[in-house]
Amino acid sequence: MIDILAVLVALGASAPAPRSSLLRAPIIVEAQAPGTLTDVERYVRAALTAPGGQSILVIHVSAPGDFVQLTGEAGAAQFSFPLVTPRQRSDEDSLRTVLAELHLSVHESPGSNGMRFLDVAAGSDVHRVASVTRTLLRRLHGVTAKTPLEFECQGCGTPGARAPGR
Repeated sequence: MIDILAVLVALGASAPAPRSSLLRAPIIVEAQAPGTLTDVERYVRAALTAPGGQSILVIHVSAPGDFVQLTGEAGAAQFSFPLVTPRQRSDEDSLRTVLAELHLSVHESPGSNGMRFLDVAAGSDVHRVASVTRTLLRRLHGVTAKTPLEFECQGCGTPGARAPGR
């Protein structure tokens, strides 16, 4: 499994302020498990209710480089889309179209090596963030109900745990 965050940091990615503390913190993979679209909401919930208040959730699709990642900090989610590889750069227009259809605004962040990243604030509603995540997986990576996914959750609470009011 590729550690996406380590790759981005190695490429010299600079993170926006909300993620900067995550990049300095030691990365401990607390949950890495197979699943499907039906598991997305419980992992999003775990990311948004992280005991330390900070988490990173990467959902890998079987094709190399196909993933959706989000950070959870102070109960809110932010998606981050690196535009590092030629394929990621060629998919930028499709990504922006889907994000616009979902009424999400994009903030572009430069990396230190000339790389670009698209960051998207997704809010704190677990159901909404999970719905957006499933839509992104379907529309950008062709994921179906039966597509195997790999969930990598760093700093997350226990997947499946339910926080009050969520």
